Amino acid sequence: MARPGRDRRAAAAAAGLIERLFAPAVDAAEWSVEQLRSVVGGAIDAATHPQQLAEKAALVLAGAGTLAVELLKTPDPRSPLKGDFGCRSASPGPSRSPLPT
Repeated sequence: MARPGRDRRAAAAAAGLIERLFAPAVDAAEWSVEQLRSVVGGAIDAATHPQQLAEKAALVLAGAGTLAVELLKTPDPRSPLKGDFGCRSASPGPSRSPLPT
């Protein structure tokens, strides 16, 4: 005759194994549901407040326009007052040039 306590423990152990096996899939499904709720909430918010959406879109487009202007600028022309950055000599000390006489 089988013991009822032992059968319950074996069933509980098997249920625990199944829970551990499917826990990542359940977590992923819960995460997906949360993300879907967030997207739907954002869509409802955009539909109920279109003025805010238009203002945000205008701000993004203005920023993109500013970025495009900065990226498409031509470099500054060379001039006597504008020099190169960095050191020209390979020596660690100051360069010594003879003074004009």
